Amino acid sequence: MTVVLGIETATPVCSVGLACDGQPAVEISVEAANAAAERLPDCVQSVLAEAGLTAASLDGVAVSIGPGSYTGLRIGLSFAKGLCFAAGLPIAAVPTMDAWVRLAPAVWPAACVLMHSRKGEVFRAVYRAERGRWERVGGFEPLPVEGLAEGLPAGPVLFLGDGSRRHREAIGRLRPDARFPEGDGPNPGGGRVAEAGREILAAGGASDPDGLSPMYLQNFQGMP
Repeated sequence: MTVVLGIETATPVCSVGLACDGQPAVEISVEAANAAAERLPDCVQSVLAEAGLTAASLDGVAVSIGPGSYTGLRIGLSFAKGLCFAAGLPIAAVPTMDAWVRLAPAVWPAACVLMHSRKGEVFRAVYRAERGRWERVGGFEPLPVEGLAEGLPAGPVLFLGDGSRRHREAIGRLRPDARFPEGDGPNPGGGRVAEAGREILAAGGASDPDGLSPMYLQNFQGMP
């Protein structure tokens, strides 16, 4: 059994989860706001205890790498690096939007994850459905709200992310065929980060902890 711990601190929700053989197993999420540094160690301890594991039982650690909260990303990455160094574990860097899109089944032709930024902009990533899973098309980009639909494929597109929630009216005007999850839609959790990280590690994509830094996309212009 392969067990990966996932850490997600890119949003105001601090979330830690485990993926066992690729499936989310245990997850704890708490509203952290600016208290991620205080909440994260307890969340990790609680998740491991609930699963009956220790850090030595893990095969790797996955961490949400951004974009997102400047402070939150630094806290999550620093903790993940420390844990990997202490336990001799590989680390996987998971783009936050790649974890976010995993919350929805790949039953639409395309998906667009939007994360709220500052200055009237959003961070965008676009995905297409391939054999029952989401595959990202291109990279990550900051865009003005009025340009968020530019270059999207024709047909229904599923919109996810806190940027989609915040700008739902504009999205509906720009893309009348837009689709949204029920309710407000959840934030990405540590379980999905762990799931994505396990795939990265299985493919030999572990990162060098010494050279790993958060992906902000803009100079300190992510979420506060």
